[in-house]
Amino acid sequence: MFLWLGGIRVIFCCIVWQISLVSKYYHESWLQSESSRTRRFLMKIERFPYIESNAFNYQRSK
Repeated sequence: MFLWLGGIRVIFCCIVWQISLVSKYYHESWLQSESSRTRRFLMKIERFPYIESNAFNYQRSK
């Protein structure tokens, strides 16, 4: 009986450990994709004023 309970506990711990590993992996990959998406978005925002000022300077120089 005790051995059986111990086996169940070991299996349960293994399952929980696997789930936590998988969820940690998915969470990290999701965070990386989110941060890259945010970084791309920020780069676009930073590029807009640069393009506008270039167009303005180009028109002024004409």
